[in-house]
Amino acid sequence: MYQEKLKELKDLTSIEKRVIEDLEGLDDEEIVNYIENVNQYGCISGSVVSLIYYKDTKDFYNTFAEDIDDIVEELDEQGIEPLKEVSYPIFNFLAWLGYEETIRKIADKLEIEL
Repeated sequence: MYQEKLKELKDLTSIEKRVIEDLEGLDDEEIVNYIENVNQYGCISGSVVSLIYYKDTKDFYNTFAEDIDDIVEELDEQGIEPLKEVSYPIFNFLAWLGYEETIRKIADKLEIEL
């Protein structure tokens, strides 16, 4: 069911397309579990294996910087200040923030309640 819904999604940003790649090949239960784990524990937990090492988070940020900047701007407009207290390299924080916010948007599009 969710794989079909993912294929039907239109007008995706490049970061959304990339995050959806991580869901490919998963069955419905695995998709829900993955999304819930990222939402509950965040990338800092290691649940997103492609974003564990600084090299990988830096590459992810550099690839999707424009989309991530848009996410930060959206959060700022909502009164959320995501950059207020960053205690590790900014590219790492932003890569994780971008991934986590994108997974939430995908969950909304799939109508998965978090």
